[in-house]
Amino acid sequence: MADAAGTLFRVLFYLCLSGAGLYLGFRFRMQLAAFWRQLSKEWREFFDWLFGRRRGMESQRQEQATLVSLPRIPRFADFADPFLPGTAPPRSGAELLRYTFQAFEAWARDHGIGRAEDQTPQEFARRISRYSTEVGSAASPVVELYCQLAYANSPPTDNARDLLVGLWRRMSAVPPVLTTPKPDLPASGG
Repeated sequence: MADAAGTLFRVLFYLCLSGAGLYLGFRFRMQLAAFWRQLSKEWREFFDWLFGRRRGMESQRQEQATLVSLPRIPRFADFADPFLPGTAPPRSGAELLRYTFQAFEAWARDHGIGRAEDQTPQEFARRISRYSTEVGSAASPVVELYCQLAYANSPPTDNARDLLVGLWRRMSAVPPVLTTPKPDLPASGG
C-alpha cells in the first residue's frame, strides 16, 4: 500500500511539474522564441568565425544599401518661403498650413530645439517661445490652426494667410543660433 501511495505521489508530482513547465512555456513563448533565435544566430556566427567563413558580399551590400536609404531630415533651408514671388506654385490653405508647420519643425531642429516625439504641437510652440519670443508669438496662432486642421479636419480661417506670412518672416529673420531657454514660470492660480 505504501509502495502504491509513493508511486501515486511521484506520478502526481511529475504531472504538476509538467503542467507548470507547459504553462510557463506558453506564458513566455515570445521570450523563449527570441532567446532561441538569438542563441542560434550566435552559434552560427561562432562557427562561421571558427571555420573562417566570411559573410557574403550580398549581405554586406544589403547592409550598405540600408545605411544609404535612411531618410534625410529636412533643414529649414530646404523649405522655400511660399509667400515670396516666384518661389512656389499656389497651394490651398490647408497645404500651406501643413507646409509651414513642417518648416517650423525644421527651423526648431536647426536651432537645437526640435520637437520631441511625444510632444503636442501646442507644447512644442510653448517651448519655442522660451527660446525665441518673436518666433514663438508668431507660431502660437499658426499652431492652433494646424491642430484644428490635423485633429478636427477644420479648414484654415480667413486670416490664416497673414498669420503664415508673419511666421515665415520671423523664422527667416532669426539666424540658426541656439540661445539659453528662459526658465519655466509657475502657473499662477487664480
